[in-house]
Amino acid sequence: MWTPRKCLETGPVLDELSNSGSYQRNTCTIKYSDVLSLLNSGSYQRNTCTIKYSDVLSLLNSGSYQRNTCTIKYSDVLALLNSGSYQRNTCTIKYSDVLSLLNSGSYQGNTCTIKYSDVLSLLNSGSYQRNTCTIKYSDVLSLLNSGSYQRNTCTIKYSDVLSLLNSGSYQRNTCTIKYSDVLSLLNSGSYQRNTCTIKYSDVLSLLNSGSYQRNTCTIKYSDVLSLLNSGSYQRNTCTIKYSDVLSLLNSGSYQGNTCTIKYSDVLSLLNSGSYQGNTCTIKYSDVLSLLNSGSYQRNTCTIKYSDVLSLLNSGSYQRNTCTIKYSDVLSLLNSGSYQRNTCTIKYSDVLSLLQSAHISVLRDNDNVILEQLG
Repeated sequence: MWTPRKCLETGPVLDELSNSGSYQRNTCTIKYSDVLSLLNSGSYQRNTCTIKYSDVLSLLNSGSYQRNTCTIKYSDVLALLNSGSYQRNTCTIKYSDVLSLLNSGSYQGNTCTIKYSDVLSLLNSGSYQRNTCTIKYSDVLSLLNSGSYQRNTCTIKYSDVLSLLNSGSYQRNTCTIKYSDVLSLLNSGSYQRNTCTIKYSDVLSLLNSGSYQRNTCTIKYSDVLSLLNSGSYQRNTCTIKYSDVLSLLNSGSYQGNTCTIKYSDVLSLLNSGSYQGNTCTIKYSDVLSLLNSGSYQRNTCTIKYSDVLSLLNSGSYQRNTCTIKYSDVLSLLNSGSYQRNTCTIKYSDVLSLLQSAHISVLRDNDNVILEQLG
């Protein structure tokens, strides 16, 4: 646990944001816990510690970073990540506590300590060194998406953790979990185990679905990981179709077409739910709109900095005139630091985009209009 220090720096003008895509401006600095609470809550108590944009990103997607001049408590970080409210205490947090705080907001503590680097490496790398205790199957599951659970006596492996990250129920057995099992549990909640090689469409359908149609292309485990967290990879022997990716990610059904998908296409489909496919390469603006939207109209214009952020998880934004490169977005999403083009992004853009409402993006040349969906 870090030791708090006096804050010596001042920050830019920040915005108090909500999860609906609107906000009220103010002129004060935001503290670490403010940033995190705003990610998934929309309300917070302010204090006097300034945070840098790079700090937020490195905290979310790297596991290490250089902060300004003050410190946040680990339990605060975790509770705020996906809840927006928490009770402070002075004890160490165990691994199951970490998971429960990620998606619940409440937990029962015990005496096992977890390191911060362990949590982040688990979430964004695929390997880590744990401390001195094990977490139970049912603990992981229920704590991830509920806040309550029944304990049992089974030790969980890293592959098990992955399978439970975004699932809500499953049946355990006595053998090692297969990769296909992990994927099906990522964003599903139920699955049928099998013994065959996983196909391209299987991987995608299992990410955010629960049902799928298989094809004949084999994917390697390393391909999946590099695809999700790197930005480049070597695929096997066949290509995946646009509509296959989309529907398999967030629905479980789809209509196929004949368009080869590129890595940028994968990103665009990660958090989308519907779209109209065509036979050309997807544009960068399409990628962004699909990240957390669900529908869009393709166009040919350049996307602005604030557009990037608002499309991530927001419903409203103010545009500016700075162009962002694709490589910038990748490094922003999965590294925590990057070299940008010619201007700096505002705090309000970052925060408003991280957790807000769904949008429909309509573009006409260089004009961008956001429509609120529900």
